[in-house]
Amino acid sequence: GGRCTPAGPHREDWPLRFASFAIPIRSKYFGIAPFRAFSAGRLVRLGAPETSSTGCLRDRVRIGQSLGRMFTGLVIAVGDVQAVRDLAGGRLLTIGHRGGAFAELSVGDSVAVSGVCLTAVAAQPETASFEVAAETLSLTTLGGLQPGSRVNLELPLRASDRLGGHFVQGHADGCGDVIGAGGSDADYRLRVRHREPRLIVRKGSVAIDGVSLTVTSSSPGEACFEVMLIPHTRVVTTLGALRKGDRVNLEYDILAKYVAALVQDDGAPERTRDGG
Repeated sequence: GGRCTPAGPHREDWPLRFASFAIPIRSKYFGIAPFRAFSAGRLVRLGAPETSSTGCLRDRVRIGQSLGRMFTGLVIAVGDVQAVRDLAGGRLLTIGHRGGAFAELSVGDSVAVSGVCLTAVAAQPETASFEVAAETLSLTTLGGLQPGSRVNLELPLRASDRLGGHFVQGHADGCGDVIGAGGSDADYRLRVRHREPRLIVRKGSVAIDGVSLTVTSSSPGEACFEVMLIPHTRVVTTLGALRKGDRVNLEYDILAKYVAALVQDDGAPERTRDGG
């Protein structure tokens, strides 16, 4: 059905149904439970931990992995990678921000780091620690971070917040390659080559390194698309520093991904289990 109804009088989550699939909505955050960040096996560290590694891991499993988090693609700050150290099966990254981005962050909370949802295993006012999986390292640009690298930061959406961008899960679908960047101050374009042209449409949404953007043109035959960056976006995010040849994290619109999964190769919708 097309209704959104509580599952029970004492429950804090209920299904929001779209056609043949349902998305659980949480009262504090918009969260999609079946989708979780790949977070085991690698630690992305934003400062010294306040608790032991065992305690951090326990809190992460109890809090951070209980449900997904939702973002909007509106970056609140740019952080700096301070140090990089390899660990068994992962890597320790220290990232800092002195402008208050982590002021309300607690262990178990989520942060989108250049578009990748990570769970905090330690938090301080100017730093925070995260674990990242080996799969995330191979699928995103986080594996290439070095001291001095800059990353976009966003905290998860609360149910009371304004939805200024679009629904972003923080689960990057892969990387794209910048094949063009430039233009006038009022007409600055970024052109990206990617691998899923069917998931991009003109005037649709896409997240590039965690930034919600509108597609201005799409060339499915060339597997590339273009977005426009206003001066403000170039200043307050990392996108203004992108040049031809750089790699970026891409997350396609969640509805486009569901539609693609529900439609068969011949274009006919798949039948649901209940025959709908």
